[in-house]
Amino acid sequence: MNRNDLVAAGLADEGVEVMRNIRDTNLIKFSPKAKSCWNATPKFDSIDDCDKKANKMAQEVGEKHFKLTLDPETFDWDLEDGSADLSAGIAEEYRLKLDEATATNPECNPSGGGAQNCSAHTGLYFSPPRNAPQALNSRGSLSRFYRQIGIKYTTNGKAMKVTSTVKYMNGGSERTIKRAVILTNQPS
Repeated sequence: MNRNDLVAAGLADEGVEVMRNIRDTNLIKFSPKAKSCWNATPKFDSIDDCDKKANKMAQEVGEKHFKLTLDPETFDWDLEDGSADLSAGIAEEYRLKLDEATATNPECNPSGGGAQNCSAHTGLYFSPPRNAPQALNSRGSLSRFYRQIGIKYTTNGKAMKVTSTVKYMNGGSERTIKRAVILTNQPS
């Protein structure tokens, strides 16, 4: 359980740090309009429309839940709307995969028809995007960890509370690790 708690804490910390990195990247990428575009979605690139509500991360009242996705080949992060809330229990859509290269992984086991060179595997936990190609969806193995990103804006909309929640099952009990940070339209 201690090892799993450490992994869960690391995954929760990673969720907060990725969100901070997205905000910091937006402050640089949209520097002429940084105050109004600091919270644009990760893959949005047009400075002309970065301040439109449709291009922002969760501008609704109340907390909005997201799946933080990572492509282990390109190391591109993104957010996808989540339909469930992890506080209500484990939701399969937030399950992470482990991109490991081991002899038991059929992709890496030459006697099982897999490739001998498994160096493409990163050892990272990741969540493939919903529309990921089959090669990415079949990559890695399901882990015991689930991660959800929650975003809730302050009343003036100039700051958002980001909560990274990681859950896993330990025997018959559910374990939860959370990390939270307040992000604003100013660098921290």
